[in-house]
Amino acid sequence: APSTHNTDDYLRMYRQMVRIRAFEDQANQLYLSAKMPGLTHMYSGEEALLTARAAMAKRSYQIALWSGILAALAGIALALAAMYFYRRDVQTRERARLDLHNQKEWFSTTLSSIGDAVIVTDPDGRVSFMNEVAQTLTGWSPADAVGHPLVEVFNIINEETRLRVADPV
Repeated sequence: APSTHNTDDYLRMYRQMVRIRAFEDQANQLYLSAKMPGLTHMYSGEEALLTARAAMAKRSYQIALWSGILAALAGIALALAAMYFYRRDVQTRERARLDLHNQKEWFSTTLSSIGDAVIVTDPDGRVSFMNEVAQTLTGWSPADAVGHPLVEVFNIINEETRLRVADPV
């Protein structure tokens, strides 16, 4: 069994060693301070620089984060605007198509109810519509006449000369 005397000696030696090391650390710091008087100032300068750089890094991160958020919101806004204008364009075209259809129906009804023969041509002189009176006069059905040149469907003859009259279209 170890003796108490030896344990006390070891404890005393350990404490003395700790004191010596603390003394050595203080001596080293004093030596460095004496050799390099700006060392303490350099450490405080480095700490200030490190703090400033950390603040700049944090600010840069915040700017990048908000820039990303704003870019995403702008993209969403543009997509919604594009969808709105596309839908409005489709609705406008549908209304125009419906208006054109209604006008064609109105003109067809109006022209069909006229008591005289009515033949309508396109800019190229091809039949695009004829009423029942014109059907009786020409012998062509409206379905057969559409798309044919007017001179083919309707022969105009001069009643005095009995010669064909030039195309009125």
